Amino acid sequence: MKDLTWLTAWVKRAQRQLETLALRVGQPHDLRHRLHQLTADEKATLRRFITANTRTQELSPSNVAVAALARDRILTTVTQVRAASDQWAYTLQPWIWTYLKERPELLAE
Repeated sequence: MKDLTWLTAWVKRAQRQLETLALRVGQPHDLRHRLHQLTADEKATLRRFITANTRTQELSPSNVAVAALARDRILTTVTQVRAASDQWAYTLQPWIWTYLKERPELLAE
């Protein structure tokens, strides 16, 4: 079997290029810039995703940080149907997950 390490490198480059393109296409503003301007509460909220190693968390939609991240499409609701609790399932955009994992300093306290 031939060495396929070149394929892994190629896939990672292609993924980065697609993520960069996703930032530019259909976005009213540059969300990368927004990720560099997070408040302390927003950082704490996003840290929950990274620390738990998951893209989905149950969060309160009445939380100001959650509402701001959802407004800016950094978080999206998984469903519009509310559970019995006052928490909704939110998911972190895949490209944002990668961006934050590669730049932990953005979520530093």
